[in-house]
Amino acid sequence: MFIKRYVTYGIISCLIWLSYGKASKFPGNFEFKNEKKFIFNNKKIDQKAKEIALCVCENFPKYLQGKPVNCIVATHDKITNKDYIFAGSRSGKIYCYCIQDDSFSPYITLKKVGSIVEMSCVKNLLVLGSCDAELKMYDIEKKEERSFLMSFNDRCMKVSLSDDQKFVASAGERGFWYMWDVMGSNKEPLFKRSFGCFNKKRGPCPIFYEKYCFYCCDGNVVRLSLNDNFSFILKSFVGEMYGDFKRIMILRDSIAEKEYVGILTSLENFIVCDIQSLKMHKVISLEQKQTDTLLLSVQTCMRNQKTYIIGSYSDGTVCVWDPVLGSFGGLYKVSQNAIKSMTIINDTLYCLTGQNELVKVSINDFFVNEQKDFIIY
Repeated sequence: MFIKRYVTYGIISCLIWLSYGKASKFPGNFEFKNEKKFIFNNKKIDQKAKEIALCVCENFPKYLQGKPVNCIVATHDKITNKDYIFAGSRSGKIYCYCIQDDSFSPYITLKKVGSIVEMSCVKNLLVLGSCDAELKMYDIEKKEERSFLMSFNDRCMKVSLSDDQKFVASAGERGFWYMWDVMGSNKEPLFKRSFGCFNKKRGPCPIFYEKYCFYCCDGNVVRLSLNDNFSFILKSFVGEMYGDFKRIMILRDSIAEKEYVGILTSLENFIVCDIQSLKMHKVISLEQKQTDTLLLSVQTCMRNQKTYIIGSYSDGTVCVWDPVLGSFGGLYKVSQNAIKSMTIINDTLYCLTGQNELVKVSINDFFVNEQKDFIIY
């Protein structure tokens, strides 16, 4: 009888251990596979992860031990003439890390803020979205919370701020996106638009570029003029065959004097559209074979007056590609843990891992052998 009891306890313990191991794979460690098989531009390519010079910010994980962080964003403070990384936590606190000093300032506590999901920063203004359906702004230079408060009946999953700091957009979890006038006295949104039946729940947050706002609806890329009438200038049908839209971004090629709108989809396709006509220019497939890793985030970077894309995966690797030419630049091993958020400042990529590590990589190291590494497929 006692033997049966001990055997039963042993089996239950093993099952619990196995289930915990599976559940803790994300955002912790994924099994790293040194070689990945991609289908890039409908062509099969094999990529081995390359070694790259890394630097781990030692004080970052020590200070944030036991304090789960969701996202990071970098900015420069003109008053102190130093660079900072703001880390948004699940507790609603914002941790301020000085890059030059490798140290933390007292954390920022805003009133009535839940788990911070995403942040956006333009110059001195930090905008953050939280799970408690509130969108708040913080002035970095004045170190004070803006009195302007936006709330709505939806969880704020993504945020975007215009370059002139006049407009803020957010994407909710219930299939709507919103836009506010920051300078206006009315706290009600200027727009509340549905992503349509194409993206029934989460869709990409609209982005601002010059005097336009770009957003997605029912498989369309729509360009909205930010004039007094907010007229719909142009829209182009892309189609649902490429998957749900996850993120929109602006791509620049200053040498060719062309600009594009890039769209990342749930099926790991990257759609490139001309910014003027919104006609489809190229579709790049980032599909992986023989691997269970996930593409967690993407970040744009400028190099030689061109926009490149950096994608991070759940096994701690990053890949670099040219979205306009359709060239793949390589796969790099950055961490043993999943990379859940990235930010760039002063040609340096900072990666936040699932274990609250902050790893920095020089952007220039991705382009040491640019002519050799970046192959057009």
